[in-house]
Amino acid sequence: MSSLYPALGAGAGGGAGSLGGPVVGGLGAVAGYSVGEVLKVQDQPSSSNFKPEQYQELLSLVAQASGENKSFIEKIEGGIYDILKLVGLVVGIMILVPIMYARLKCKKTLEALGLTNGDVGKIQSNSK
Repeated sequence: MSSLYPALGAGAGGGAGSLGGPVVGGLGAVAGYSVGEVLKVQDQPSSSNFKPEQYQELLSLVAQASGENKSFIEKIEGGIYDILKLVGLVVGIMILVPIMYARLKCKKTLEALGLTNGDVGKIQSNSK
């Protein structure tokens, strides 16, 4: 049964990674295979030449390679998402700043007239 661990790990890792795309699916399959090998080593430590140190090295190589394997389109999409985030932040600021300014200005005007928010509400209801 332990000989099936690498294949099961590769299938599970590839299936989970396929949600992120073909490159991530391949990397997930490699990582799953490595985890399967580690489990296989733990079950049969004398029959396998795979060492946990090699597993750590493999994981670091996979993590390093995942950042380098972006296609031109994926890089463009990442840039567009960054621009959209920046535009959303600017629009949010453009909406919130005038609202806060109006609140502050109204509060100062009411204080200058000696009124409170409750007084303004009474004046508005009596003017109808």
